[in-house]
Amino acid sequence: ADAWHLPAHARDVFDVAGAGDTLVAAFALAFASGASLLSAAALANVAAGLVVRARGVAFATKEELGRALATQERWSQDPAWQEEAAG
Repeated sequence: ADAWHLPAHARDVFDVAGAGDTLVAAFALAFASGASLLSAAALANVAAGLVVRARGVAFATKEELGRALATQERWSQDPAWQEEAAG
């Protein structure tokens, strides 16, 4: 089986409450919607990174997630992503 390393994005962390729930929910939603394992994991990683920036249990909106993903140019530079996109 293939293994991928999805590095965390540096953030100012205020509270990790709910980050794991966000990660699991985002992954499940993306994967159930047809995303690959790699894409679902990347989306979940970004979503969890967004919620740790708020105090208390928080959530990431669709707009916040869209903006965060749009600024993640390095995903498209990663060889694993290029391979997945090609195949």
